[in-house]
Amino acid sequence: MGGLAVVGYAVLVVGFGLDFRPMHHDEAVTLHVAGQPSARDVLHVAIWDRHGPPLHYLIVHASLAWRHDILGLRLPSALFGILAVGLAFGCGRELLGRAGGATVAVVTAITPITIHLAQFARGYTAMIACAYGSLWLLLVLVRTGRVVWALPYAVSALLLVASHPFGLFALASELVLLAGLGGHALLTRRRGDRRALLAMGAGLVLAAGAFLWLRHLYAPLESKYGVGKGGAVVDLLSRSFWSDLASHVTGSSVPAYWFLVAAAMIAGIAALALRNRRAAIVAAVWLVLPLLLLQILTAASEDFAPERHLSFLLPGFATALAGFALEVGRLPGRRRIAGGVLLALLLLPLLVSGRNDLSNFNSDLRDASLGLAADFGPHDMLLTTGGVHGPLEDPRLFGAYAVLDAPDGTALSRWKSVDAASRCGLIRRLGQRPYPQRVWLIAATRHPLDVAAALDGAGATTSIYGDYVVAVSEPRYTRIRSALFLGTRLWRQASAGDPGVRDFRRMARLYRFAAHLDSAQLCPQAAAAP
Repeated sequence: MGGLAVVGYAVLVVGFGLDFRPMHHDEAVTLHVAGQPSARDVLHVAIWDRHGPPLHYLIVHASLAWRHDILGLRLPSALFGILAVGLAFGCGRELLGRAGGATVAVVTAITPITIHLAQFARGYTAMIACAYGSLWLLLVLVRTGRVVWALPYAVSALLLVASHPFGLFALASELVLLAGLGGHALLTRRRGDRRALLAMGAGLVLAAGAFLWLRHLYAPLESKYGVGKGGAVVDLLSRSFWSDLASHVTGSSVPAYWFLVAAAMIAGIAALALRNRRAAIVAAVWLVLPLLLLQILTAASEDFAPERHLSFLLPGFATALAGFALEVGRLPGRRRIAGGVLLALLLLPLLVSGRNDLSNFNSDLRDASLGLAADFGPHDMLLTTGGVHGPLEDPRLFGAYAVLDAPDGTALSRWKSVDAASRCGLIRRLGQRPYPQRVWLIAATRHPLDVAAALDGAGATTSIYGDYVVAVSEPRYTRIRSALFLGTRLWRQASAGDPGVRDFRRMARLYRFAAHLDSAQLCPQAAAAP
């Protein structure tokens, strides 16, 4: 019942508001790759064009075939997040028993990492779920020494590295654990057991093969990120790295809480070292080895290892905290009660952080999108969108969100979003409506009444949905250039209504530049549909 309660909690929390949050810029990449016509095309673009992980793109492709909207785009990430909670229980139970498995699942379910990453369409929750699943199968393989588990483990290892390039670091930890724990078992409990030797050897060889194959496919990313140049990917002596990682893991900006969680983790691993050496080794290797490898590895790009890429460390983090929780549970009498209160206080900020993250949801953008779709005509065009945005929102993708959220059969659902197109690319994208009758925009602002009034003054018709202003106006002539000049005027008016939003001024400059560029001499393909 406890396990069902945890999974039920995960379903409710992770599944809440998936189609409300504006799109992150990385989600545009997912939409582009997963939106290819066929699964073969998805594989080609993912592996040979982007040199990235194909697993999540393929599943999103299938999800979009079922439902081509925001929910279809994000549902796989949410399902992987829920799956990660269930696999966390199985993996934790294999390591720490039923109570330990429940604790690992609880930590996984309430940590901001799972909640946050399950809310947008990227492959991080797939990496977390595959990390738990492959580690679980590895532990079963070592415990049983049966050949039958070698192939399932190898498949799970392949899925791990196919979910995200940083899965290579998680798999490196697994190879070390398989060699160490498996070798120890062969030298002690299974001395002379040829079947166990074959099982461990097969698992090791197959997992190493998966590692090398995906490492080869990801090799072109080295030039993109400047691997081998610059400084260390992770500077373990950097205060900023640890503060960024701690705030990502805990969802808190309070250093005192970071130290409290770190102390609980260290205490948990120390307690496991006394009572469950195998679990202590797994937690320590899972947490320490990847960070050491990333300290040795160099890259010129500063974006090579953002904190969310390190989400594969979650099994080690949850196991360490579970070790601390189990030790608290062994305390006698009143000490156990005091320890339980301490443990609850330790986990409470994680719940608060998740609650704060979910409280940012609102239906304003979705309402604006549906309102726009209801009146968007077959000869209308939607300009590049812009305005204020949150930390995980890209204002250029408000239009892409609106197109995805538009009901099937509407003119807006057939519009190809302009997004971040510029220069001749912008003109070609807008050229999908060669004779525009009306021009639309979506502007996000903290002062919607002022922006709407400014746009009304330019002859536009506006609607307000919370912080979003939707405006429509008719160009003087049914030509792309006339629509571009109209776009310039509308964005200038939006900027006059809220001068504090630099994005409005940037959009005005973009459309002014494109309007002057739109000529047969400078953009000969300007009128061609994309």
